[in-house]
Amino acid sequence: MIVSGRRADRADAREVRFVEHAKGQTRQWSHRIRATGDAWLRYLLTENEIKAVEIAEQLPGFVRLNSVARIGVAIVTGANDFFTVDDATIDAYKLQQWARPLLARTADSTGLVFYKRDHAAARKAGRKAWLIDFSADRPSPMRNPSAAYYLQHGEKLGLPKRYKCGIREPWYRVPDVRTGRLLLTKRSHRHPRLLLNSAEVFTTDTIYRGEMRSPFAARIRDLVAGFHNSLTMLSAELEGRTYGGGVLELVPTEVARLIVPFASLGKHLKHLDSVSRESGGQADSTDALIAATDEVVLKALPAAKPIFDTIIAARARLMNRRFIG
Repeated sequence: MIVSGRRADRADAREVRFVEHAKGQTRQWSHRIRATGDAWLRYLLTENEIKAVEIAEQLPGFVRLNSVARIGVAIVTGANDFFTVDDATIDAYKLQQWARPLLARTADSTGLVFYKRDHAAARKAGRKAWLIDFSADRPSPMRNPSAAYYLQHGEKLGLPKRYKCGIREPWYRVPDVRTGRLLLTKRSHRHPRLLLNSAEVFTTDTIYRGEMRSPFAARIRDLVAGFHNSLTMLSAELEGRTYGGGVLELVPTEVARLIVPFASLGKHLKHLDSVSRESGGQADSTDALIAATDEVVLKALPAAKPIFDTIIAARARLMNRRFIG
């Protein structure tokens, strides 16, 4: 893409012309861009679509995610293949007293609420459902022959020389082992997913963890229920970054800027959880969850109805562009 600009009459704005060459076709459009910190992807939208986003940002009932919740990086092990294990490894090395329940991938949760029964299903399927935690307040693994042998296996793999492990003393003691009531995909295909951590599982840095800000602690279900709507998904496309194969990634500062509805939506979470499970969670290619969430959000916040068809179309176009770009 080529971007060129000329000074506008006002010093804080420029008329910018965009030229995109894709699949043998050239598309050109212009925007008058103010001197703001807006993500540049916003200017892939039409003028009407940008206006719809700007209207949405000012509507009562829609807020930036960071104003109601904190989302950040979860547990950094430095060697997930070693510190996240399945039942067979737990049994083979007798690691039960150091095992903490884990959600290793959001693909293992088809619903919006991750229950203990979902963790049990992941275990039954042979998933890595445990985090090995050798924290100082737990029994010393060096006093257990089986656990000590497992650590020797890690040493043979060269783990003490890896950066994150090598700066720790001892190398196998992972810091900041705690859970989060909210779980968010770091990378996604069609759209990010926000989960309620009912099972109190731990996560590594492949999944973000978070908590509601203290004034809103009782409204966690409202946030999770409303998250998967077209406006929030469009803001994810605008704030995030794209990798090979159309993967969408959000870093914590980008997550903080997502536009989310914040209304009395928690009563719909059970229904939306069912929709997500029935449509396969991340495997859903029909966006059934987004359609169902749009419906409940617009009933709760009807002022958004006039702009929502525009929002839906913009999100679909940016998502498709990500897949074929």
